[in-house]
Amino acid sequence: MNALSKKIALTALALSTAFAAAAQDTAPVPATPPAADAAVTALPPLPADAKEARQLLHRLRAQSQGVSAPAVRIDAATTIARLGVAFPELHEAAYMALARVVSHDKDATVRAAAATGFGELAGVGRRTVSGAASEAMLRVLILDKGAPVELRESAAEAMGTAGSRSIDQARYVADHLIYVLNDSDPVVRAAAVDALGRIAEAHDSYAYDVVNKIGLLMNDHDAAVSTTAKTNARTLCTANPELNCPPIP
Repeated sequence: MNALSKKIALTALALSTAFAAAAQDTAPVPATPPAADAAVTALPPLPADAKEARQLLHRLRAQSQGVSAPAVRIDAATTIARLGVAFPELHEAAYMALARVVSHDKDATVRAAAATGFGELAGVGRRTVSGAASEAMLRVLILDKGAPVELRESAAEAMGTAGSRSIDQARYVADHLIYVLNDSDPVVRAAAVDALGRIAEAHDSYAYDVVNKIGLLMNDHDAAVSTTAKTNARTLCTANPELNCPPIP
């Protein structure tokens, strides 16, 4: 088995393990009192100590899966991702918690927040299993035509976050975002355009290819997609005059 095959197998194994563990974790989660909810939704600075961070992650995991209001579950998922990025030893635990939210929460906005969290974790690069698995999860979400549009939009935005923060991630996610430029949903197309634009802004070696790809959508039949494409193309052409872009209306 070559190196690429090993990486693909490792990512697939990580995803399979995550979903299997989430499916087996059926212990009831007690309801969180309103006072505790309010304390977490303030999104305080992350603890500096790894032990405290692990304890906070445990509490947030319970809130993200409990009967709290959607806004509280969204804040919990957001902070879980922040902890996973800030503390390498919590990468895997954060990924598992977010995977369960995406798989089980019935609120599309909460699932979208967890998808955004995958972008934060994937942004640490493919050096960790959670980084690679998060990027793979985003690819699954964005290609799932049966998923709520808010979730697919968030997946596209999260891929842009991952790609803009890591040149290693950029090469993996850019091709998938280019594919999504042909999506039937204009909201998803616009999110893919914007995500590619952010990747090219962060890594100018992608500017030429991205401008050519999103340029095809400047005449999209959806006004929002067309405007997003023109805005990103202008930004990239201005920042990279060597592209010799024609005037953009």
